[in-house]
Amino acid sequence: MLRTIALAALLLPLASCVAVEPGAGPARAALGAEVQVYPAGVIAGLHGRSEVGAGEFVTARVAANVTDRRDFGERDDEEGAGWGAGLGYRRYIDRTIDGTANSGSGWLWGARVDVWDLEIDWIDDPGGAGETRGTTDLVVLQPTLEVGYGFDLSSGWRGEVVLGLGAEINLEEDGREVGEGAIGLLGITLVPAL
Repeated sequence: MLRTIALAALLLPLASCVAVEPGAGPARAALGAEVQVYPAGVIAGLHGRSEVGAGEFVTARVAANVTDRRDFGERDDEEGAGWGAGLGYRRYIDRTIDGTANSGSGWLWGARVDVWDLEIDWIDDPGGAGETRGTTDLVVLQPTLEVGYGFDLSSGWRGEVVLGLGAEINLEEDGREVGEGAIGLLGITLVPAL
């Protein structure tokens, strides 16, 4: 857990300190919220972004990840939770009439890498004569590619609906092996319009 807190403490300030161009002054930055769902869980947390060019943003997040993998994983039943943080990049494909890419509606694409510190409780042969229970603490690397659509809300906020495709890679496991592999995500990001 301390690894995750340390990583998060480094990532969020980084996302708000990047300059647009040398000598151009500080980047425009925003802090909002993000929620993602995937077949075995939900991720919810803070989403920060900093503009690094016209229509280009460095993103950072700190989030909670709650999962109920049922029998999708290595064990017969896996569920757990933990904290994580990540860095990413989003670029708007469409430009609006006023020349900014953070207003109006438009398509976007991006990539991100998250690191999760999870605790997974598992059961093998539930209800059977050989039922075995345990807990595995693990660190997961989750690289993801994203595509989505952004739009302005009347309240001065910006919404983005994003589809992600990535992988969960178990880097470190303390306990029996648990599931890893491909992951699909559907997310919503809300940030103040810049």
